[in-house]
Amino acid sequence: MNLLNIGSSITGILSLLLLVGNIIALVHVIKTRPDAFVAASKQSKKFWLWLIIGSLVATQIFGLFSMLGIVGIIAVIVYLVDVKPAINEILRRPRY
Repeated sequence: MNLLNIGSSITGILSLLLLVGNIIALVHVIKTRPDAFVAASKQSKKFWLWLIIGSLVATQIFGLFSMLGIVGIIAVIVYLVDVKPAINEILRRPRY
């Protein structure tokens, strides 16, 4: 196995991980009520929906290492690490 094959294997694994992350984020955005985004002090549901769709399209068309691909990667990471946990915390909080 030469160095070129290792590099393309790593790129393939990263592409698959990003695709799974995009799908998880997209399903979460679609299933979440719009008022949960406001309650969590995050951008609107439409904003995140279009950003995640744009990320999915950009990374699939232009690739991971294009400028749009990198922006898409960052968008998905921000959603999964910051927005999704905040929304889940809001939705699971007991209401008195």
